[in-house]
Amino acid sequence: MSAKRLTAEHKAFLVQALAQFETPEEAAAALKGEYGAAISPQGAEVYDPTKRAGRQLSQRWYELFYETRRRFLERIEAIPEANKAVRIRQLAHASRAFKAKGNYRDMAGGSGWQNLFLCAIC
Repeated sequence: MSAKRLTAEHKAFLVQALAQFETPEEAAAALKGEYGAAISPQGAEVYDPTKRAGRQLSQRWYELFYETRRRFLERIEAIPEANKAVRIRQLAHASRAFKAKGNYRDMAGGSGWQNLFLCAIC
């Protein structure tokens, strides 16, 4: 389906998905899954004003994109695990629990623990 055949509802769906940091590939796949409307990732990228392809986005979709992104980021901040200090405190608690059980291998990063730690402090 070309962009000319997308309904306003389809366009709003794409804009909102991209505003919530979905990739153009993910947004296009979600549109296909939700509405059965096919669009290429390059076609979806046109609805992201942060990309070169989206620099000509109409004011209507531009405003929807940034309003959706603002609300999304505010909602994310309400999730405790989104706060770095909370994640580090939880990791410290887990590390102390491993240590108390004498499980020094996992405490030091065995079994994928290091990946969790690196992800959490980023």
